[in-house]
Amino acid sequence: MLADLDHESSLDPALAGSKSAQLAVARRSGLPVLPGFVVTAPTSRRHLRLGAEALPERGSGGARLVVSGQPIEFADALVEAGEELAPELVARSSTLLERSGEWAGAFTSYLDLSPEDLPKAVAGCWASAFSVDALGRQEAAGIAPGSFDMAVLIQPVIQPRWGGTADLANDGTAVVHAIEGSPAPLLQGWQPGRSATRPTTGSWEGELVGEVGSLLLDDIAAVLLEATTILGANRCEWAVDDNQLWLLQLGRVVESQPETGWAPNVVGDREDWLSIVRSLLDAPGALGAELVLPWAIGSGVPAAPARHDVGPGEVEMARRLSGELVSQVWALPPEDAEKAARECLDALLGPRPGQALQTISGLREPDPELSQELMSLVHGLRNAVTGDGAGASPDAAWYLSAGRLRAVLGGGASGGSRVGSGRWEPLITAIVLTHGNRLTGAAASPGLGAGLLHSIDASGGLRTPPPRSVLHSEQAAPVLSQLLWDSSGVVTHRGSPAAHLFESARSLGVPAVTGVDLPRNEKLVVAVDGFAGVVATLTVGE
Repeated sequence: MLADLDHESSLDPALAGSKSAQLAVARRSGLPVLPGFVVTAPTSRRHLRLGAEALPERGSGGARLVVSGQPIEFADALVEAGEELAPELVARSSTLLERSGEWAGAFTSYLDLSPEDLPKAVAGCWASAFSVDALGRQEAAGIAPGSFDMAVLIQPVIQPRWGGTADLANDGTAVVHAIEGSPAPLLQGWQPGRSATRPTTGSWEGELVGEVGSLLLDDIAAVLLEATTILGANRCEWAVDDNQLWLLQLGRVVESQPETGWAPNVVGDREDWLSIVRSLLDAPGALGAELVLPWAIGSGVPAAPARHDVGPGEVEMARRLSGELVSQVWALPPEDAEKAARECLDALLGPRPGQALQTISGLREPDPELSQELMSLVHGLRNAVTGDGAGASPDAAWYLSAGRLRAVLGGGASGGSRVGSGRWEPLITAIVLTHGNRLTGAAASPGLGAGLLHSIDASGGLRTPPPRSVLHSEQAAPVLSQLLWDSSGVVTHRGSPAAHLFESARSLGVPAVTGVDLPRNEKLVVAVDGFAGVVATLTVGE
């Protein structure tokens, strides 16, 4: 049930969780890790099972109450072990999930505990597996609630003078983010903190150098380099008290590389490209490419109410109507028109799209009644996917092909959840970065992405965004991490690149920038350049 951090059993992630096991290896290797002990993961199973059983009827809050209200059979031994360790303690979750950065900040930690507080704190860590944030991440990742074990790491409290994070890039560049006192406000996205960078050959640069001195920064980088050699960890959380630098957590984030090859060529008239962006956003994914864009790329996608009582058979009707519109718009027989439309759309992604833009500008206007009839049918089919409980929202249904949509409506397939980046996203990103209003912040997660703006007030409840949206929030709150799985980018007004939210974004490959505020009352398409720390916007509607 209880394993000293120096005991061999704490080296096993299945018993100690990823967080504790990595610290146990680091401590055994002579790195500066606090002593402690682990409440082993299998001891959590009964509590987590009871929480999972209560969840359907009692929800997140009820499940947490059930877990935290169950007595711990080894409470006396837990208190006794705490008394032997220190008068003031911390308790932190440690699971196998946390070996991946997307789970950063998902579960609760408890600070400034007395030994007598430990039983309640351990149950509280277990209960945090049923918080709204943690459940949202589990749903996005396809993990059943209560299906994983949770260890709890107990260590002494320290009083940090400074604390923060450090990252070591593949080329040897070291970046340190820090805040005076506890690192918690930095990691929770409340404070921006200060930073310093040391390139492979060179000295430290940044406002943090004057605050803590280059010697401490050298020590942090040297300890992380040793951890990289021993464990492969390229990121750490650290704190320094009056006498000692301590490693609080170790992890690894896969480093993304900037695109160095082909990029969409979007030089030309801004209004022409803006018209293209509107159509691509109004009819995204495989369904839009198959049924809508071949006839609507030049004229735009008309608004239409959704039809009711549609089923699998209406998919063929939608295909027929789409074929008629393509033939009319391109003034060609159906097969020739479909081929011409595909070739033109492909040319938009080529190195010289000017001819495609010229061709699109010369297309005929689609028949208004026929186009509205088709869009009414398309919207009805998208809504019907949700009505059948097939696991896809109307927004996500855009990313199903017509054939798969028919299979889902017929009960032969699932709609799925995560859609991933589509073929048009690089083009939209390039258009917005080239022709949009550019704002500069701090790079927080590398990558390029674009999508419609989805503003969130993290304190007022979360609205699930449409797939491939760009999230925007005032603070870099960890609770937003549950929305990252199918987002194309994230922008925050405040926070530090060291925040847990951005650790999750880096692990999921979602580009992020902090230090940029965006308006919330416009329909904006937003491009995020997480390499350069640039955000660009274009207005695409009222």
